[in-house]
Amino acid sequence: MYTENAMNLETTVAGVRFRSPIGLAPIGGSSHFGARDPDENRELEGAVEYVLKNVEAGSNHVCVNISYIRPETLRKLLDAYDGVTRPAPPTPRAERFLRVTSGGPPYGLEGLYSAVSPGPCTPDPAVEEGLLAFQARFVEAVKQRRPEGVPIIGAVIGCGGLPDGYVDAARKCEELGVDLVEINFHCPLQAGQRNEVDWALRGWFPAVSHGGLIAEHPALVGQITKAVVNAVSLPVGAKFSAEAGFPRIVELARQVRDAGGRYVHVGGAGVGIAPPDIYNGGRPKWSFMDGNPFCLTSGAWMRRICYRDVAAVARFVPGLDIVASGGLVQPEHCVEAMMLGASVTQVCAGVLEQGRSLLRRANEFLSTFLCSNGYSSVTEIVGLAQQYISHAEDIDMMPGQVVSSVDHDKCTNCGTCLDGLCLAISDEGGEVAVQEERCTGCGACTLVCPSQAFSLRLRG
Repeated sequence: MYTENAMNLETTVAGVRFRSPIGLAPIGGSSHFGARDPDENRELEGAVEYVLKNVEAGSNHVCVNISYIRPETLRKLLDAYDGVTRPAPPTPRAERFLRVTSGGPPYGLEGLYSAVSPGPCTPDPAVEEGLLAFQARFVEAVKQRRPEGVPIIGAVIGCGGLPDGYVDAARKCEELGVDLVEINFHCPLQAGQRNEVDWALRGWFPAVSHGGLIAEHPALVGQITKAVVNAVSLPVGAKFSAEAGFPRIVELARQVRDAGGRYVHVGGAGVGIAPPDIYNGGRPKWSFMDGNPFCLTSGAWMRRICYRDVAAVARFVPGLDIVASGGLVQPEHCVEAMMLGASVTQVCAGVLEQGRSLLRRANEFLSTFLCSNGYSSVTEIVGLAQQYISHAEDIDMMPGQVVSSVDHDKCTNCGTCLDGLCLAISDEGGEVAVQEERCTGCGACTLVCPSQAFSLRLRG
């Protein structure tokens, strides 16, 4: 159970208070896994209980997806895009995950793939009204039972390529009483749908949800963000996928900032495709699936992209708050993202494998870390590492002054270093040796040695 620590972990995004920087990213359709309960009251209570368990474990927020479009907006979209629609398939919605492991401790889940079917269809305003009524009850129930410092984020699931297709949902977010509006320029699942790649490359977005593909067009992101900011009084942010890329993430963040957005959420899931089974004729590895779609992929490997995007936005787009997610699977990772510039972090894959205890451990680690290192608040570490980010040509890499050395007490003579490409490492009488006159101090030997027998030192 999450308990208030002696150290105050409070932080803010867009002026909204979060009791700590640690949150649970939306997973399993943003709320929970499992089939919907036909009894709406039981379904509602189950959804509320699920998110409150996450809060109790230490998550700093609740996220609710809001999808809504007015009939007149839908007509405008149909007129603008030649009446193109995508009917709802008759089959029920299904979601399936495929695990990818690294094969070793301390973190076995290297990544995961998630496929969802059927995909986005052209919304039916009547159906949208029913879904919104349920979400309204959900938000009200959460508001009554959440503790202080746990805001509700309304994630806007937009429709089509006109700003009105996002404004409608954003206004409903405000009516429901959420604390922040977060525009979804993130979801990677749409990339696997028929026609979506060609549509995105054309900049042609008919009346369906296009998720992260909208971010292929930064100017459109700016137009949508500006329209949403002008339509609501709540703080507005935008969420981007790892697919945003570098340096495009900088341009996207600038579009958000210049349009009046207050924060960006970076590093989320990307687009992937599961590896084929090479021992089964290239068939999919998915259990009980007869095809292999382009789909959502996430996991520990995404941390490097998350760090890059956080650092880039903090460096090149001053004036925006940053939320970071993607690959943060240990408590230390959250602190690293914060030092690069994030005010709030979200974990997902780590919770899937380790359970909600990761949320509690991350909050406890952060409190202990701040106390033991002499920090009095979370704000003191946000962006702390930015002072060390430099242009490559301004960094002194001390050429010729650094050399590798081997600790023979640790060396097991496994031969891995001798089997590599380094010209400075040799076998001298059955013992690994470094020829200092040939060593450039690159550090490659420290990467390959399984016993960590190599280290770098100054010459002399």
